[in-house]
Amino acid sequence: MKLPIERLINYFVDDVLYQAESASSISQFAQKAVEILDGVPSMSQCHDRDFKWSRPIFVLQDGTVVKTCKNVIGLNHIFLADNHGKLIYGGFVDWTHSDELKKAIDKIRIELT
Repeated sequence: MKLPIERLINYFVDDVLYQAESASSISQFAQKAVEILDGVPSMSQCHDRDFKWSRPIFVLQDGTVVKTCKNVIGLNHIFLADNHGKLIYGGFVDWTHSDELKKAIDKIRIELT
């Protein structure tokens, strides 16, 4: 049986070293979603370790899955995954632009689902 500190160390190492499998292609729907997201102020590429914590919120017409999460310090993250669960895109915004991200997600839902 592992001691609690060993479990904590293993969990931390697994989280820090996690790498999501990346998609090898991007559909027109996913590309349009990326364009919308890249227009959000303060949008920055994120480390893919938060991808595993994200939850699906809807699916685009082509099967691309839109996923979101909030990290431990409260930054909103968005991810696009192909229909095989591979990472297409990952980004986050600072706290002051959370509303703009929500509007972009709404636009993606309206235009691409």
